[in-house]
Amino acid sequence: MEMDDETEARIVEKVEYIGEAVTVLSTETAEAMQEAAQFRNVLAHTYGHDIDDERVYQHLQDDLHWFPTFLREVRETLDDQ
Repeated sequence: MEMDDETEARIVEKVEYIGEAVTVLSTETAEAMQEAAQFRNVLAHTYGHDIDDERVYQHLQDDLHWFPTFLREVRETLDDQ
């Protein structure tokens, strides 16, 4: 399912804001978390037969390792404070 330009622009704006606000993450982790947020938004607003099950499965297989990395980086920053 395609996203309209206005919705996509709002999502990108919010993700960029989050990326700027969270300076505790490495660039690589921040980018991965932004992509995860975008994927979540597309998935949340896609219905029924429009969801590509293979893409969702592949995302779950390939990208979940970023979440422990995200938590570790945040925890390290909090421990340093």
